[in-house]
Amino acid sequence: MGKYVLLVGAMKNFGDFLIVDRAKRLLRAHRPGEKLMELPRWEPIYSHLEEVNAAKAIILCGGPAYQPNFYPKIYPLVEELDSIKVPIIPFGLGWYAFPGDDISWEQFYFTASSLKLLRKVHNSCSFTSCRDYLTKELLARYGFKNVLMTGDPAWYDLRFIGKEFIPPRKINTIALSLPQRYLYHDQSLKIAKAMKELLPRTKLICTFHRGIEADQYTSLTEAQRLQRLKKALKIVCDEIINLGYSLTKGLETYRDCDLHIGYRLHAHILFLSQRKPSFLLEEDGRGRGFSEAIGLRSIPAYVRRPLSSFLDKRQFPRKVRGAFRRLNWIVVPRRTTAEELQNFVKEELDSDFIRFRGVSQIFDGYYQIMRQFLQSLP
Repeated sequence: MGKYVLLVGAMKNFGDFLIVDRAKRLLRAHRPGEKLMELPRWEPIYSHLEEVNAAKAIILCGGPAYQPNFYPKIYPLVEELDSIKVPIIPFGLGWYAFPGDDISWEQFYFTASSLKLLRKVHNSCSFTSCRDYLTKELLARYGFKNVLMTGDPAWYDLRFIGKEFIPPRKINTIALSLPQRYLYHDQSLKIAKAMKELLPRTKLICTFHRGIEADQYTSLTEAQRLQRLKKALKIVCDEIINLGYSLTKGLETYRDCDLHIGYRLHAHILFLSQRKPSFLLEEDGRGRGFSEAIGLRSIPAYVRRPLSSFLDKRQFPRKVRGAFRRLNWIVVPRRTTAEELQNFVKEELDSDFIRFRGVSQIFDGYYQIMRQFLQSLP
């Protein structure tokens, strides 16, 4: 018997709390008897170094951590990495980029300091665990091959492993998870209206995963924008719920919903893990990675356009527009997203959710790889 030190990212976002909860449940199920010690991943571990080095391993517990400055921005750890004497093992980490398209993929890089930590990580353990194939391919680009594509820990509600997807007999309540990014606020209002138009007698609950109040994690400007979105949604939504800082409230809210639509990846994952239908609006690389991994269609929320396309041809000569085309892009909301989503949902309602029939087997298949990873832990 020993101890694992979990570096967790649960600050305010419901999805981060879900990741931590499910990661701990997986560890307790497959590594029974091991103690779990949680530390916030955004803080250095100097004051806990002696205890950390007495543990079996440090486990980097989920989230979109593979960003250019993976170390020390996402995981500050310690300045002298050699002072960490135990394995450092990623558990369901994922690649993140905005907007997350092919250009984002091609331009992505790790800093020298990040690569230093990644080399230590991959030399210290049998396998690391990642949450989608884009992440696995990214790590392979840098020469890291001992990676298992296990999926995100949040994929697995152990109560539903081996159970089939059962289409809901009736849609009484829909959950619409809202975007944090201001870019999609107007689009999300259009989507709420489109769902009410499609299912006018259905209760529509709108959720904010990271809250709507200003605090140490949400700026005043961001909070003001979220408040404006909330005010606009009151005309359309039957109920608006703040899920920030809580796992329990989110689980209770979504438990009573028959279907999810929205931007928040972990609301989407929660529903699918419990064999309920969900429709994801892909706002960045996280959603793309998940959808490609399980083969379930999502609807892009954005489009990338050359900045030159927004320049008035009468005011800017061709050479100027050409320079902007080569050097600059702008990401904007897709105009057709609400209409496409409405059509997608209608198709699934009419076909008794035929696209979702194989999702259970896909999750169950990846669960076997997750078990292999958990069994490989020291």
